[in-house]
Amino acid sequence: MSTTLTKLVVDAWCWVEYLIGGPLAPIIETMLDKHECYTSAVSLAETASRARRMGKDEALAVEAIMQRSRLVTVDANLALEAGILHSTEKKRNRHFGLGDAFVLSTSKSIKGRILTNDKDFAHLTNVWMLDRLKK
Repeated sequence: MSTTLTKLVVDAWCWVEYLIGGPLAPIIETMLDKHECYTSAVSLAETASRARRMGKDEALAVEAIMQRSRLVTVDANLALEAGILHSTEKKRNRHFGLGDAFVLSTSKSIKGRILTNDKDFAHLTNVWMLDRLKK
C-alpha cells in the first residue's frame, strides 16, 4: 500500500463498519484521515437505509459521511457505466449488486481505488480490502 495521497471511494460496507465502531473502524478512520475520500450517492443511500434498519439516526450517519468524504452524484454517464459494469460483473458473481457497480463506476470516474471489505470486490485490482490492510 502506498503512503502517498490516494483517491479512495469508500463503500457502504466501510461506512457502516466505521459508524458502528466495528473491529475494522480504526483502519477505516486511518484511511479517511490519510487519503482523499469519496462516496457514491448510492452508497450514501445504502448507508442511510442500513442505519435506519439498525435503529440508528440516518441523518447523523449521512452527516458523518458528508464531513469525512466528497459526495459523487449520479449523472447519466455514471449510471450507464454502472449498468454496463453490473452486467459484466454479474456474469462472474451473482451477488454483485447494482450498488457495487456504482461504487466501481465511481472509482473509475475519479481514477481512484475502492476501500471495502465486501468480498464481491476481492478479485478487482483497484481495491483495498480491509482484512488485507490489517495484516
